[in-house]
Amino acid sequence: MSEYDSGKAAEQQAAAIREKRESRLAGEAAMAAFLAEGGKIQKIANNVSGRVEGASYSAWGKPKKKAAATEQRSAADHSPDGDE
Repeated sequence: MSEYDSGKAAEQQAAAIREKRESRLAGEAAMAAFLAEGGKIQKIANNVSGRVEGASYSAWGKPKKKAAATEQRSAADHSPDGDE
């Protein structure tokens, strides 16, 4: 490894260390702001979920209505004059 390569590696390592430090400090600042605004840290036991049994849940957001999709499909299947 040449001096240039080792110097470049050292620069990259120093940059990575600075980036990690900045990220940690940003996280600490965000936590301090959260707590200053009245936020509370909760400790939840293992294998305990906040989900309500039987309630609809989607990790991707609100589910789309199936009726609207069915109507659009059936309208596209029929020709304008009613002949199929």
